[in-house]
Amino acid sequence: MHRFIILEHTGAPDDPAGLHYDLLLEQPEHCRTWRLAEVPGLDGPEVNAVEVAPHRLAWLDHDSGPVSGGRGFARRIDSGCYEPTAMRWSEVSPPSVVTVTLHGERTAGTLHLRPDGDRWRARLLSPIAAPAPHPASATPVRDARDDWRRFVPSAIPTKDSTPHLDAFVDAAAAAGQGRPLAVLDVGCGSGRLSRRLFERGFAVVGVDINAEAIGAARDLAVSPDASGRRLHFAMADFATGDPPRLDGGPFDIVVCQLVISIIGDARQRANLLRHAHDCLRPGGRLFLSASGVSDTINAGYARLYADDVHLTG
Repeated sequence: MHRFIILEHTGAPDDPAGLHYDLLLEQPEHCRTWRLAEVPGLDGPEVNAVEVAPHRLAWLDHDSGPVSGGRGFARRIDSGCYEPTAMRWSEVSPPSVVTVTLHGERTAGTLHLRPDGDRWRARLLSPIAAPAPHPASATPVRDARDDWRRFVPSAIPTKDSTPHLDAFVDAAAAAGQGRPLAVLDVGCGSGRLSRRLFERGFAVVGVDINAEAIGAARDLAVSPDASGRRLHFAMADFATGDPPRLDGGPFDIVVCQLVISIIGDARQRANLLRHAHDCLRPGGRLFLSASGVSDTINAGYARLYADDVHLTG
């Protein structure tokens, strides 16, 4: 695990309020840092945050004292270890959602940080209790699906640009002899990609295991038109061994956009692929994309995979 610290910072010249809190997350060469308006309360509302310049690793050992250059006074109010949970982050633009589990002296829970324009929003949720360990092992077994069931819908990452998927579905539509094709979007989150697929002329069913996300997605649903084409959302778990029960199938296309790389262990990924295949009509097409599959693009993935291999297989 990596270290974190929360510092109460008073008297900073660039802070009109005179008081804020600095959250520092350890990285290999520095601490990624956010300025928080307040420390998020457990299961409370989101709080305003701003990402600031990275801080030196030495700040992780800070207790209390003046900040150099006449920039006020900082004292530690909490510290401990953290671990990434459902998502990793990228330090490239645009900024990505950050989700980590904090194990602090006072602060324990799943912290979601999401970009919101030129600012961030931070929320702390109750920690997820791990299942009891297998009798033959002292290591608790963690089910990644529990993370996704609790993920805040507004923080679920999605892509606004999917050129490879667009080309894939357009090619399928061109071979469809003019009839509207049926698409299943597995892991649809709050439904933005499903809505875009519907607007490209497909009949779409979006499914996810996150009940709150499906509730938000249903605001985007569209009733059947004259051709019977509609946009519909439902709860379904494709990682379990039992086949999901869905309306609208079989499907011409099943889309798994950035799902298989975060769904869980090897058995759950195999379940996903089997159920996706079984939802297709004969001759149907499966679009499968994954994030972070190449450690030649980002060397950090190599370390992350090595750390997680006992969980992911």
